Amino acid sequence: MKRLSIFFGLAIAPFALAAEIPASLRSIYDAQSKQFAAEDWKGFFSHYDPAFVYTEESGKRSNLAEARKAFTGMLGGSTKRSITTKFTGCKIMKEKVAVSYVTDFSITYKGQAKPKKYREIATDVWRQTPGGWVELSCTDKSFREVKS
Repeated sequence: MKRLSIFFGLAIAPFALAAEIPASLRSIYDAQSKQFAAEDWKGFFSHYDPAFVYTEESGKRSNLAEARKAFTGMLGGSTKRSITTKFTGCKIMKEKVAVSYVTDFSITYKGQAKPKKYREIATDVWRQTPGGWVELSCTDKSFREVKS
């Protein structure tokens, strides 16, 4: 089975300070949940840095184009999608913010009565630019199908 675990963290730097997630950054996650459900991939990926790096729990790394292709490809044939994210931490580093979370995915494919459910535990690293927040990287700590 292909993995759905694309997009969301990087290892947190030592000596980083605990902090609240900036409201402007939290709103991006909220928007992405809606964009995911609507298959609005242009909107969903609009905050990714062109040099974005996705790291799977195995250590395999993908650039933005590879990650986007794998992510959207996994959702082909789906009729309904949703994301629920619970934030577990935020570290503010000099010019970056690391956001840790647990995301539950629910995806219903054509001809399927019950949705497939997945859980991702990851950390995203963001940088604020004059044009807004850009996601630099995502590192998965875990991505698993959740059996009902």
